[in-house]
Amino acid sequence: MVRVLSASEYVDTPRPQLSWLIPSYVPVPGLVLLIGEPKAGKSFLGLQVAMHVSRGLPFLGQPVAASPVLYFQFDTSETVWRQRLDQLRAGGLVLPSQLFFPHPDDQPTRMNILSTEGHRFISETVAACNPKLVVVDVLRECHNADEQDSTAMKSIGDALMTLFQGRTILLIHHTHKLYESYGTPSPANAARGSSYITGKADAIWLLHNNVLQIASRFHRDERHEVKRLPSGLWQFN
Repeated sequence: MVRVLSASEYVDTPRPQLSWLIPSYVPVPGLVLLIGEPKAGKSFLGLQVAMHVSRGLPFLGQPVAASPVLYFQFDTSETVWRQRLDQLRAGGLVLPSQLFFPHPDDQPTRMNILSTEGHRFISETVAACNPKLVVVDVLRECHNADEQDSTAMKSIGDALMTLFQGRTILLIHHTHKLYESYGTPSPANAARGSSYITGKADAIWLLHNNVLQIASRFHRDERHEVKRLPSGLWQFN
């Protein structure tokens, strides 16, 4: 039998409470959409968030409890990605023991989370390390659906929510072409393709022209001046 509750009963019913990986910025569970143009440094920012969470280092002035993180790199080749990590390590950066990547030999050559193979790969990889945060880099490379089709993207969104149920997803995605003559872009309107994933996100982070804009359900919109370091990582001013 289906039950209904009064508004007060709904609020007072014992249920799981909102918790945070990064207070005010990254909820658990939740979906944070990180968007930017190609080669804008999105992967490095995603990696930076992953490192802060996996090591329990403060981020955006907020305390962070150390938690396991799983990073799916579907966009950059294995050789380039490993080289980047090795260069960061050679530069003195400690690679966290709680930051995990799938074994290259286990990752499908062409990833599609709606396929049986893709679904199994994701499920088994998540089970192997039980992460609180999962970084998916990038959205376009983990499915074969039409980005412009809201119905198709709902299927992708449903699959992501099912595969990562109870966890936080940092989903990296491309913007459409951002023309300077149009003025400062809005995070809510900058993502490429259907607005379905944008609408589903708890927060949208737009990295553009050395500024990180954050639009969120949880706090007022913010702008952070950022500077790209020689390592590729970002410095927040």
